[in-house]
Amino acid sequence: MESRQKWGFMLKFWIQAPSNIACVKYMGKKEVPGQKNVAENPSLSMTLSSLSTFQTWEEIPSGLELVAEDPKLLGLDEKSVERMLGHVRFVQAQAPAYLNRLGIPVSDPSRGWKITTSNSFPAGAGIASSASSFAAATLGAVVACAKDPGAALEKILATEASDRATWNFLTDLSRQGSGSSCRSFFGPFVGWTESGVTLLESRMPKLVDLVCVVEETQKKISSSQAHSRVKSSPLWSARVKNATQRFEKAKAAISKGGVEGFSELAKIARADSDEMHLLFETSVPGFSYANATSRLIQEFVSTLPEAEFAFCTLDAGPNVHVLVVADYAEAVRHQLERRFPEVRILSDVAGRGIQGAAFSFHSKVPGKIILTGEHAVLRGGRAVSIPCPDYFLRMTFQPKNENGFQSPDLDESVLAQWKEKLPSGKLRVESTIPVGSGLGSSAALSVALARFLVAVGAARLTEDFSEWNLARSIEDQFHGKSSGLDVATVAGEVPIVFQNGKASKLASLGARFSVHDSRVRLPTREAIAQVQGLRTQDPARAQEIDLRMDQASQKAQAALAAGNLNDLAQAMNDAQGCFQDWGLVPSQAYEMMESLKQKGALAVKMTGAGGGGMVLALWPDNRL
Repeated sequence: MESRQKWGFMLKFWIQAPSNIACVKYMGKKEVPGQKNVAENPSLSMTLSSLSTFQTWEEIPSGLELVAEDPKLLGLDEKSVERMLGHVRFVQAQAPAYLNRLGIPVSDPSRGWKITTSNSFPAGAGIASSASSFAAATLGAVVACAKDPGAALEKILATEASDRATWNFLTDLSRQGSGSSCRSFFGPFVGWTESGVTLLESRMPKLVDLVCVVEETQKKISSSQAHSRVKSSPLWSARVKNATQRFEKAKAAISKGGVEGFSELAKIARADSDEMHLLFETSVPGFSYANATSRLIQEFVSTLPEAEFAFCTLDAGPNVHVLVVADYAEAVRHQLERRFPEVRILSDVAGRGIQGAAFSFHSKVPGKIILTGEHAVLRGGRAVSIPCPDYFLRMTFQPKNENGFQSPDLDESVLAQWKEKLPSGKLRVESTIPVGSGLGSSAALSVALARFLVAVGAARLTEDFSEWNLARSIEDQFHGKSSGLDVATVAGEVPIVFQNGKASKLASLGARFSVHDSRVRLPTREAIAQVQGLRTQDPARAQEIDLRMDQASQKAQAALAAGNLNDLAQAMNDAQGCFQDWGLVPSQAYEMMESLKQKGALAVKMTGAGGGGMVLALWPDNRL
């Protein structure tokens, strides 16, 4: 019963609102009585897809609560919470009249809500986090006022973007909280002018946004401050005219599409980004979001063989958005990763805008990083691992009376033994954990499935059969018999030392890690078989490597307990030596590791089964 309550088999609803990246920027606000965030100039943006805000709304007896799934990633302080809740209350005051016009029954106004919010990207660092957050909160606040939130969501989201009477209300309300949020309701290309928000005709090829995360800290100068300061620049007088002309040209380029249209959009977007950042630098007092790495990335992209199919733009932050024609995205990303191995790159494609649905189950499970102990843990050695919330898997279940149980994102065989006990509805899985990367994609799926099975009563837990046992039995379907390390790490969501099926919590050192894709994949089964082959050919040497790996784990465990960064680095480097001896370090990964060391990493190693997947780097306190 405790697990059913914890994972919540009860009716709720979720909203997912994407971020957007402007090609013609919104910068500078008009002073209009009774209105907030009225733009001085028209703007044009591409709506993203997975780089988004995800909110769950759960009914409570009374009041309004806002909590962050991951406060560090979201950057949600007390002031931000009050700002968001104030916006929700403002929207809820307007919502009943809107719902009545749509013929949607309104709920009892005393009903309370708990809002749990999370972002799939760092807040306040030049990705439009306020846009996605306020768009989600606006639609959520309206739907929460309906007697049947699920039916209201379905009706609103089924409305065509061209139905201005339905959507203008939402986009205008959302704009009161964050100007650029009004562009996150539609996609892939959206225009925002004095007359409102419109979905633009587009013949553009499929585009990918490679977000080079140069900094993940909160901005020292907020976007609101920037909107005010730019008007002190001597260049401001020409800004509105320039942006208006670019807006019209960008609309035409998007409508034209093809290589020619993309080339025209690239020139317009670069010019507008450059002008906006020049306004920052020439304002009084002047300031800058871009840093040396931001500028180096822009210069580097302009020299690539694929330069005619890619362009850079920066919002109000140091992170660089590289928009690339999809056919060339992998090549551009690979070259960026080789040149800037210390920079994390997020990838997304153009999306269709805000979405949501009622649901009765929700679970979010992080990925994992193994610091030491791979392979040896299968034979009784210790392993030290930590959760990696930057990568995650999310599972939701939406009950439906018709069509039985559906799981379009899963192989049917995974749930075959529970098939007769599963309720009617749709189980959806969304994951940012790359498959075969060593970051625990199968473990995260197994834990989420275990929680779902318990929540719907398809599986039962006992004193002798825990959530870990159930999730491990599911993971065994993917890799054969597993150690249970990955499952224990992602389920517990804290650093652990693991040995012989038992996990003990460890202190968090607060160290700075980064993960980098080697772009090589070797199935876990094959990596395990390779290590087993050495045990058959040379048992003594294989046992010696296992012993060294276990000693590395002991050292890592002691380092975390003592808060000793240098000892942790030594432990990780010792573990990497074991991967070398197992022959599980491909040449591409080796080159990447050498580059990371030259950039100042204290330790670099394979993580997971090896032979490919992700490379893990540990950095000094003053480095990302």
